[in-house]
Amino acid sequence: MQESPSLHDAARLLEAFGWSLSTDPPSAGPEAAPAWTDQTGTLEVLRAGTGTPAAFLLRFFGEDFAWVEPEARRIRLCPEGGRLGPAAVVHLLADQVLPRALAQEGRLVLHAGGVVLDGRAVLVLGDSGWGKSTLTARLGQAGGRVLSDDAMILEEAGAGASARPVYAGLRLLPDSLAALFDRTGGTPVAEYTDKARLAVEPPDDPGPVPLAMILVLRPPVPASRVELARLSPLEACMAMLRNSFALDPGDRAQGARRLGRFGALAARVPAFALSYPRDYALLAEVAEAVLRRLGSLDGPGPA
Repeated sequence: MQESPSLHDAARLLEAFGWSLSTDPPSAGPEAAPAWTDQTGTLEVLRAGTGTPAAFLLRFFGEDFAWVEPEARRIRLCPEGGRLGPAAVVHLLADQVLPRALAQEGRLVLHAGGVVLDGRAVLVLGDSGWGKSTLTARLGQAGGRVLSDDAMILEEAGAGASARPVYAGLRLLPDSLAALFDRTGGTPVAEYTDKARLAVEPPDDPGPVPLAMILVLRPPVPASRVELARLSPLEACMAMLRNSFALDPGDRAQGARRLGRFGALAARVPAFALSYPRDYALLAEVAEAVLRRLGSLDGPGPA
């Protein structure tokens, strides 16, 4: 049975990006004031300090979880965060805190699945519950290599773009796991979700992969057709912005820079709206449609 990721694994992941993990309490400083809360109310971010350096306190489910200190490139776990359970602590560090910390230092991080097909990366964007992880896994079964189902880093690369995962991973709900892999199991993602984590073999070369196209999932449709429609650069830019990680969305200067870079990437990388009924029996047809569209694009992306 696959072992659950440990705090040591999380620390190693942070170190790979030049960040450190600490359990020492922060030194006394300015009182943290509310900065923003996500739409679900699950995550609340508080900011201490109005200039640079500033520190950010992340609360999940009403519990102080971690301080993010961008100047020191350090994440400090709060004692209260341990109440969420060990699996939840590692999950939140890898899937929520680190992507936002990387975004704060200027990286473009998308809440997206990623899979390599024919040597090129395809990203899958979509709201939670719309089948992003399931489609990513199915594309992996269609001859691809899954990069991640949650957080992907975008980078400009010559006249094109490239993508790499924050970490290699795949998480599925029990029904998707049974439908795609004909089994149950995996390791629990966290104590508050039914999702299970499946092992993804890391590539020999963990570097960025040329980005071929972006798929933006539309809400499930009752019709039986699979439709791929080209998005305008503006639509693609707004989809990336909407599905991007941020530590401080209220930072207007950083938001403007992020918008400008997404706009430039939208002009370089084709993006398509993907609509299909959420029926496991149709996933093979969806994968075939994606592969056909990928094959219609001009050659491999830039190195």
